[in-house]
Amino acid sequence: MTEQAIALDPNRAELEELRANIAQAKQEEYRRTHFFRVTHKHGSGSVLGGMISFGDGKTRGCTGTLELLDDGFRFKTEQSQDSRRDDVEFRRSQVKKVELKDQGQRVHIETTSGNFDFYAGSSDLQQIYNALTR
Repeated sequence: MTEQAIALDPNRAELEELRANIAQAKQEEYRRTHFFRVTHKHGSGSVLGGMISFGDGKTRGCTGTLELLDDGFRFKTEQSQDSRRDDVEFRRSQVKKVELKDQGQRVHIETTSGNFDFYAGSSDLQQIYNALTR
């Protein structure tokens, strides 16, 4: 409707300002619903049902942004505690399983290339879970 009003009267500066404000609000809404600040843990691992463990026994990780895509998700590391950077992107077809764990304080994502645990606020994790399981 704004575009039609601008086409009818292109000299009205307030209509152009309104269009810019609407575009900015849409970008902010997209960032709020598609970008999440999360922590990804780099833990020690185990094999044979936990009988043999490896790693240094310390849980380190990285913080970054998880972005929900139309067909999957992307994680981009911003800061790492151990210089490891797990910058990954997966399509929905590569996501095997998504679970909320620890009373909603962690989302566990199993993919065709490995497993990822992300920590954030429970409402953010719920949005991530909902998007990846729909």
